[in-house]
Amino acid sequence: IVYCPRSGTVCDKDGNSLLRTDSKGGWLVSILGKKYQAAKIAWYYMTGYYPAKRGEVQFVNLDRSELRYDNLHIKGAEVTSDYLNYRYTYNEETGILYKAGKQVGAYNGFGYLRTSVDNRKWLVHQIIWIMHYGQLPEGEIDHKDRDRSNNRLGNLRAATHSENNRNKSIRSDNTSGHV
Repeated sequence: IVYCPRSGTVCDKDGNSLLRTDSKGGWLVSILGKKYQAAKIAWYYMTGYYPAKRGEVQFVNLDRSELRYDNLHIKGAEVTSDYLNYRYTYNEETGILYKAGKQVGAYNGFGYLRTSVDNRKWLVHQIIWIMHYGQLPEGEIDHKDRDRSNNRLGNLRAATHSENNRNKSIRSDNTSGHV
């Protein structure tokens, strides 16, 4: 079996396509008379890992017929900047994150915008950070201006826990004036 990650085709050694459509618009591959989901075969070919669970391979752009490797994602796997940049659009001027043209995020009660990626909850500023720097910082992400909803990249910085705590507003019940 040969898999081409750029085109998303699965062929035999002679170049003949082994893909057959399934009832849900996806692809199946028949190997020695047994049918396999083509997305799982593609993932195995690229990573050496065969996803055993049903629904474990997800399609980034939700098109089950597109078997390009950059369109495949393992549910629950580490979220990468490539994956996030494919799914989301970030406006650097406003600090707003969009998915399919709609603003992403709901306030979580602590002033931060929160959303979910593959059924896992994320703070929007964490997604933005990963989109631009590839991974979360060692410590925390601090909002320089103390506005937790201001997710402009220029307002975000990597900080230790103590640095982040020093950048707090004075509480309304504070009578001493010290943070």
